[in-house]
Amino acid sequence: MSGHKVVLADVSDKAVQNGRGIITKGLTRVAKKQHPTDQAEQDNFTKRILENVQLTTNPELAVQDADIVIEAIIENVRIKQDLFVAIDSVAKPSAVFATNTSSLSVTEIASLVSESRKKNFAGLHFFNPVPQMALVELISTPLTSSSTKAILESFIERLSKKAVSCQDTPGFIVNRLLVPYLLEAIRLVERGDASVQDVDSAMMLGAGHPMGPFQLCDFIGLDTLKHIMDGWKEKANGSQADISGIEPALVQNIALLDELVAAGKYGRKSAKPATDKPNITQQHKRKSAESVTNAPNVKLFIGNIPPSVNEYTLIKHFKTFGKIKKLDYLYHTSGPYEGRPRGYAFIEYESLLDATTAKELSHKRAFDGKLIVEYTKNTDNTLIKRRKIPSPEYTILSLQKSSTVKKSTDSRIQQIQDKLAEMDKK
Repeated sequence: MSGHKVVLADVSDKAVQNGRGIITKGLTRVAKKQHPTDQAEQDNFTKRILENVQLTTNPELAVQDADIVIEAIIENVRIKQDLFVAIDSVAKPSAVFATNTSSLSVTEIASLVSESRKKNFAGLHFFNPVPQMALVELISTPLTSSSTKAILESFIERLSKKAVSCQDTPGFIVNRLLVPYLLEAIRLVERGDASVQDVDSAMMLGAGHPMGPFQLCDFIGLDTLKHIMDGWKEKANGSQADISGIEPALVQNIALLDELVAAGKYGRKSAKPATDKPNITQQHKRKSAESVTNAPNVKLFIGNIPPSVNEYTLIKHFKTFGKIKKLDYLYHTSGPYEGRPRGYAFIEYESLLDATTAKELSHKRAFDGKLIVEYTKNTDNTLIKRRKIPSPEYTILSLQKSSTVKKSTDSRIQQIQDKLAEMDKK
């Protein structure tokens, strides 16, 4: 979309076609946003951009006319080195080489290319998901020239992203701060000092993070986290210990992490939550992370909703806390108010953690400032009146267990009405 001509190279026809499919899917979403009612314009938008994308399985052919070559293959130093050596003599002498590594040494990756190429070599670390994430880390080696850095800064700006510069240090900026934080979160749970849910809630509510460390581990992948830690461990205990700045204690083995990775529980990429715990021994247990991620689906009850707050507004806010499985936005079905909102809704999440997070972070959130009564669930499955919330007024939020028996909308409405009427008598 920035107007660059791109050659996408991969190891097989299937791989490059899959890459084109991912690009097409992303462009289609953008096209629908830009031209929501015009299918022809959507098609033209996608077609126009895809015309700038060529596909090939030949890396030498891909780079021969390129001004910038960005490598984004497996996180293995030797394999990256071999690729850059293979294309070094084919690419233009002025071409800038960049590796998208998230944790490996850029200097080491560049060590086998020609001396003239080393000044045109740097790291460009994009963050996932790339279309949404604005940040790019620009990593300079001791040999990276100022002109190479300027070229890449201009390139990143044309992509409408923000560049931050860093020397070639383990983890660069983000991972150097993030990885120790994630590792310590795992150690907290392993020692039994806190539960997964409480650690995540503490960092979201206490530190203002959009998600907790274990939710983030699910996105990153525990295998990736362990791979980074193992790479740092080599540096901390090897010949580069003095210059790496990595303390050996930081990268000591974590039995729980090893256990999860060995069981193939990496996170979302493996469809197995990273917070599941296989065969956890007693010293690992305080509260099982599995009880959080594999809990029954849970509904969030939102009451006293102003008529101005529609389904779209609710979804826009609550989808930021996790995957929404179902929304029931209730309307009057008869009488003088037929077709109008009833003022309450149910949002059903796929996990208890997401529902709890949504409740905690949205509680006392004003939706057009209406006075509410806060409800909580009693042990006998009845709702009890707790207290009036003084001005400013807020919307009701409480958690409801999902029923295993499907009930009609009218039945749910009647159930809520009965409970509210009962409470009004008290």
